[in-house]
Amino acid sequence: MKYIAILSTLFLTSQASAQTQPPKEVPVKESNSCPSPPPQDACPVKKDGGVCLSKEQKEELKKAVQELKDIHETPVELEVEPIIIIRDWEDRIYINGQDGKPLKGKIKIGETIDRDIQSELEIQVHYRPEPPPPMFRLRIRAQAGFLSTPLINVFDGSNTFYDAFDVGIGWDFFGIHKIHMNVAAYTGLRSVGAGVGFDITKNFGIYGGYSFIYQNFQSSGLLQIYFSFN
Repeated sequence: MKYIAILSTLFLTSQASAQTQPPKEVPVKESNSCPSPPPQDACPVKKDGGVCLSKEQKEELKKAVQELKDIHETPVELEVEPIIIIRDWEDRIYINGQDGKPLKGKIKIGETIDRDIQSELEIQVHYRPEPPPPMFRLRIRAQAGFLSTPLINVFDGSNTFYDAFDVGIGWDFFGIHKIHMNVAAYTGLRSVGAGVGFDITKNFGIYGGYSFIYQNFQSSGLLQIYFSFN
């Protein structure tokens, strides 16, 4: 009984001292998981899905909009080198802008778009021969030569060389160009007639035909040379 009283007294004493002792302070640790406040120039998050642009992106967008405005409002200026065709004495053709020789130029739109350009062109050179003159035409020419009948009569003394010589105008109205032959009428000082001619050059040739002599109403052959004016 004596021991029970002693144990009861010790238990009550320890309970009283625990109630009177002040509570201990528990240290609070800072957590790294707490987000820091955003800077003042940060882009706010849009609830409707907007895009946040940096200052550099805004400047690039501004330039792009200005270029698009220049394209719509400013006419295009295109500067290109001239196309040069050179044909040498051996009939060789040199053209810039063909394979390996691009044309250089510049395209400019407004104040912001200024670009260098190069272009290669497909250039074809074709030769067109000069068409032949028409078969029916009028080519006027001067003619001079001798009448055959008076020339024969020179040997018997009835005519002189002067009587056999005739000059006049030939009226070339038909030509066969493949064989350089023509048909012409003739009006001379001593006779009138018609005949054929052969061009030796473009304006020079030989004429032979039949003529009617004004004096004594004689017929005669006529052999002449001619020079055409057209």
